[in-house]
Amino acid sequence: MSETDQAWLLFADGKPLVNVANVLSVSRGDRVRLFQDADDFHVEAELDFGAVAPPAPSSDPRWFARIDWKTRVDL
Repeated sequence: MSETDQAWLLFADGKPLVNVANVLSVSRGDRVRLFQDADDFHVEAELDFGAVAPPAPSSDPRWFARIDWKTRVDL
């Protein structure tokens, strides 16, 4: 996650979002639910495409999600 609450390592059904975005017809502004690997909580976020703030490994445009921490649900 970036310093500005942008999650940039996104997966859908176990596949990198970048590989399935067209098949899933995702769009900027779509609301998604993000889960931690450990399944200890989930949170809603809004999809966007573009440059991600550090510490993303590259400044190349990519899919990322802006996290809405008000929606966090502990499991």
